[in-house]
Amino acid sequence: MKKFFITLGFFCSLSCIEAMAQDTLSVAPPRHIAQTILEKLDHEVDLNNAQEKEVYALLLERSEKFSQIRQSSKSKKISKADFRQANEQALNKLKQVLTPIQLETLKRLRQETQQQKKALKEEEIYNSAQDIELDF
Repeated sequence: MKKFFITLGFFCSLSCIEAMAQDTLSVAPPRHIAQTILEKLDHEVDLNNAQEKEVYALLLERSEKFSQIRQSSKSKKISKADFRQANEQALNKLKQVLTPIQLETLKRLRQETQQQKKALKEEEIYNSAQDIELDF
């Protein structure tokens, strides 16, 4: 009986920690998320100064849309279709800013990310709204 309560307490504490972690991640301000993605893109596709400014504005707009989607969602389930639509709109704008070589690099990186994401989904690790938002 004692083992049962210890095990139950352990699982309850894990659930609380996971919930707190997801809440903490989901409150990151849109400008911080945009900056994080910009730094990753700049590192991977080598943006010039003009592109950095345009891409940052685009990413900030995207992050703000994501924030609005989360806030407007009444239930715990967040509509992935809304996120996908906002993401596709941002990606279409991004394609107008990048060079063909940069687009090819981005395409390759997105394919690699999709493969990694698929592996994480199979292990049920990729679940939070923050994971979805940082996937660009």
